Amino acid sequence: MSRQASGLLPCFALALAGCWGEGGYASPAPSWSQDASGAETSVDAASDSTPAEAATDSAPQLKRTVLLRDPFGNYREGDNLLIDGDFEWTGGLMSSQTPWWVSPMLISWSAPDMLVGARCHSGMKCAVLGPSQSIAGAGVGTREPGLQLSAWIHPALPDCSLVSVSVGLCAGIMSAVHPIDSVSSAPDADGWCRFDGVVPAGTSRACVFVSNESDADEARVIVDDLVLRPASHAGSGLRRLPSPRHLAAVEQLRKGARELFQPRPPAWTSPPPVELRSKVR
Repeated sequence: MSRQASGLLPCFALALAGCWGEGGYASPAPSWSQDASGAETSVDAASDSTPAEAATDSAPQLKRTVLLRDPFGNYREGDNLLIDGDFEWTGGLMSSQTPWWVSPMLISWSAPDMLVGARCHSGMKCAVLGPSQSIAGAGVGTREPGLQLSAWIHPALPDCSLVSVSVGLCAGIMSAVHPIDSVSSAPDADGWCRFDGVVPAGTSRACVFVSNESDADEARVIVDDLVLRPASHAGSGLRRLPSPRHLAAVEQLRKGARELFQPRPPAWTSPPPVELRSKVR
C-alpha cells in the first residue's frame, strides 16, 4: 500500500464516524412545524443516543423554538395612523425626531427607553416604561367618526389592570380622554395583555397614551405593536373614567406635545436676505 493511500485511511474512518454517529445510526434531519403565531419549532426525529427504529415508539423531543421577527415591524397594517406603532424608528440616531415621548420628562423632550430583541411582540424594538412612567405616541387624524386601537403590553406582574391605555387629542387642553380596556384581566401564556377598543375620533391629530400604574421598583412594562386605524363608528357611548394618575400623566404629555407641535419662526443663523427682512419683521 502506498504512503498516500495509508494516509487517507484515518480520514476515511473519521468521515464514517461523523456520518454514522455513535451506535452506527445516522442522525436524521430535524422536522419543522409552524403554529398560528408564526413561530417555527424544530423536532429531532431521534435523540442522539437512540436508534432511529426506537424513536418511533417515543414522543419527539423538543430541541429549540425559532421566532420570526421582521426588522420593519408589523408592516402588514397599512392603515395604521400612528407614525411608529412598533418603535422600529424610535430612539437611537432618530431620537430627536421620535414620535414617542415620556412623562415625567427630564428635559422638554425625552424619548422612551428601548428594548431590542426577541422579547418584543413585533419587530426587533419595543418601549420600556419604568415605575409610574407614561408614554405618548403621535398619529394623524381621520375623517371617519371613530378610531380603533389595538395594543400589546407586557406588565411585570400577571395583572393587566396595572396598565392604563387611552386615546385623545395630542395637544388639547383638558379635552376628552377615551380609555381602552384590555381584552382579558390576565395576560396570555406569554405574559402579554391585549388592549382593544373603538373610541370617537377627534377633530385633529390623535395620540395614544400608556401609563404604568405601578410604582414598585421592579415593575417595568413593555409596550409594542400598537395599531390605530380608522373606524366607521364611534364605539359605545358609556365608558369608564381613566384613573386620576393617568389623567395627570396625559396632561403632562400634552404639555410636551404643545411645545413640540406649535409653529415656530425660522431660526436665522445670519441676517436674512434683504428681500426677506420686511417679511420677517
